[in-house]
This record gives sequence, C-alpha cells and structure tokens, in this order.
Amino acid sequence: MKKVMSIIIILSFLFIISCPLPPMKGPAEKISLSDWECFSKETLFTPRAGFVLLSNYLIIGGTSDGTTGLNDIWRRNETGWERVKETAEFSGRWGHTGVVVFNNKKWVIGGTSDGVTGLNDVWYSENGIDWIAATLSAGFSPRWGHTSVVFNNKIWVIGGTSDGVTGLNDVWYSENGIDWIAATLSAGFSPRWGHTCEDIPYSKIILIGGTPDGINGLNDVWETKNGKEWELVTSNAGFSGRWGHKCCYIQIGNIVVIGGRDKNNYFNDVWSTADSQNHKTWIRQNNANFIPRVEFGIIGDSSGINILGGYDGVNYYNDECHSSIKIYY
Repeated sequence: MKKVMSIIIILSFLFIISCPLPPMKGPAEKISLSDWECFSKETLFTPRAGFVLLSNYLIIGGTSDGTTGLNDIWRRNETGWERVKETAEFSGRWGHTGVVVFNNKKWVIGGTSDGVTGLNDVWYSENGIDWIAATLSAGFSPRWGHTSVVFNNKIWVIGGTSDGVTGLNDVWYSENGIDWIAATLSAGFSPRWGHTCEDIPYSKIILIGGTPDGINGLNDVWETKNGKEWELVTSNAGFSGRWGHKCCYIQIGNIVVIGGRDKNNYFNDVWSTADSQNHKTWIRQNNANFIPRVEFGIIGDSSGINILGGYDGVNYYNDECHSSIKIYY
C-alpha cells in the first residue's frame, strides 16, 4: 500500500511540474490618464491649501489665507465631508507633512503657523482624531515645505525652509517619531522646499523639483537608496521647473507629477515617467481641465488619481477632481 501511495505522489508531482504556469505580468511599460472630472460632494471641507491628506481621506490642517494655519480635521463619508474635530491638540499649521506607519499610526510633522516661522513638533494618532505629542522639539530644525516618506521602516524628513526665504537640504530619519538622526546635513541636491518625494518600496526615494527661493522652480530629479548619498537622475526633466506641485507613486512603479508653479505661473499639466524603471524620461499626459493650482492634496494608485483643494494664486479651493488610469504592459 505504501509503495502504491509513493507512486501516486511521484506521478502527481510530475504532472504538476509538466503543466506550464500562466505568464506573469512584468513591470508596466507606460500608463495613460483619462480626462479629468471635477465634482463636489453634498458636504464639502472648507477651502484650503497646504494641508495633509492621508490615504483614508483624512484632511488635516492647512491654510485658507496664506497666513493663518488651521488645525481642524475632516473625513470623507458616503455623502461628502464631515468635520470630525474643530480644534486638534496641535497648533494650527500649513506646509506640514503626514504619514501613516508603525501599527497604522498617523503622524503629523512640522509646518508653519504664520508663514514666517517653522515648527518642529511631531504628533501621532491611532484614529486620526485624537493626537499625542511624540516630541515638541525634534532633532531637526523648525521647518515647513519639507517632505516626509516612510522608507525602510523609518520616517524621513527631507529639506524644507525655516524662514520662507532660503531652503534646506538636510535629511533626517526616525524609527519611533521621537528620536531623530541626521542622515546628512548637506545632501547632494541643492537646498529647497516645495519639492515632492516618493518612496519606491524596498528600493529608493525619489525627489522631484522644488524652489530655492520661493520664486523660481526646479525640474531636477534625484534618488537615494539610503537617505545619505543622493544621485542626480536628471538635471532637466521633461516638465518645466516648479514647486508646490504634487506627485504620486502608482503601484505598478510609475510616478505622476501634477501642477505646481514657477514665479507667478500656475500649472495644471500632468506628467508621468516613461516606464516603471526610468525616472529620467517623462511623458506629458493630457492637459487637465481643473484649475491650475499648488499645495493641493493627492491620492493615487493603479486605478486612478484624486486631487483635492489647493490655491491658484488668488483663490483657495475645496473641489475634488479624478482621473482614471490605464496600464500598458
């Protein structure tokens, strides 16, 4: 009986390995975005820019006048938006950053309350409504217009400005949100703020554009695998110099850059990397039909991109625009 069973097992194994596996899809060659549709919910968050938008559609702070910071919290529901907290534990701010990490805790980092001086406090929350101070004075200097990403199980703070006149190019990381270590005090990229950063999971961090002076935009692209050493990908990407733009990493590997400004010119153009491996070559997508803007919120994945709010040089917005994504292998 044992001999018969052994023969059956061997024959079954040979049958399995002889059957070809279905082909696996490789990295996407390119993506294509559909026309943008802008719409409003029955209930809207109040107009603002420079806020944090987390992936569960949680809006934190921002500004509605370019001077005074907000510290209210909004959450999207089935019918629109509801303000779930009018006054959070942290002070009003804009130009801050937020990430979700460490047992799904949500984090808010730095910012400015008045557009003149920066903050370097760090706060966390488990529900996005009640906030606790991890530290009121982190190791990095006060700043806003910086970026934050989660990479290699650490929170990273990159660049920014402490006075709205000059930029920073230091890079800091923390494993607990309390203790911060400088990866470098002078990275390879020039000092800047209003840039964007995206982490490519288990691979690297990509930095795009920004401004050195609050006037002129940059269009260089940098990458790092450790936060300390930065390599120039291109000094002149296909899109024009800009800051206050937003970008998102599509799960298949491509990065999309949207909007921003250079001097007094505000943009609504949309660009994407040529393929999932090349962040040097950029392709212009369709011109968006939303109003040109900066400092808006963005959420995106392989199904589509949503942008919310922002500022066009005159007005602050509370609209929401969506574009679907097609993937080509």
